[in-house]
Amino acid sequence: MEIKGKMIARISIPVILVVIGMLLIPLAAASTAEDINTLPINNTKENPEKIESVLYQLMKAQKRDDFAEAHGLYLKDDKVRVVIELNNTGVLNGEEIIKRYDGIMETYHENLVQALVPVDNLIALSENPDVIYVRTPLIGYPQQKEIPKFPTSLVVAILIFGIGIIIAAFMLIRYRMKKKK
Repeated sequence: MEIKGKMIARISIPVILVVIGMLLIPLAAASTAEDINTLPINNTKENPEKIESVLYQLMKAQKRDDFAEAHGLYLKDDKVRVVIELNNTGVLNGEEIIKRYDGIMETYHENLVQALVPVDNLIALSENPDVIYVRTPLIGYPQQKEIPKFPTSLVVAILIFGIGIIIAAFMLIRYRMKKKK
């Protein structure tokens, strides 16, 4: 009876280590989300109707650079790349509208204007009567494509899981070697 107990204890140690490794994966992934200080991604009563919610969240974020990177937004010198949908009147003077809010027009197509606009001016821009909606671009980098970054939390999770598997395998080999003696 005592031998069975020792065998169960020796087998259960690698299993416990694997389970602990698997439990650490969500913790590693969750820790990076907390560092970014995100707000919920849904329209709230505070969120202006004519601005995409992620842009409103960017305005409220404490660490705008981190928030922009985490959500795939282009942010430089506190100006964010947006697409502004204009009504028929606004199309005629789109560049003038963008300049009024310290923005830089990059390109346009029909009633859509892509521009870099100061984050703090997004609400004022959306309140312009010629603006129908302000959103993020569907293609973030029109002139050059950047290599997408591999999510750090996924790398950490894979490493932790891999280490757990290696430890479990090591413990199992050690157990079998002792059993042969």
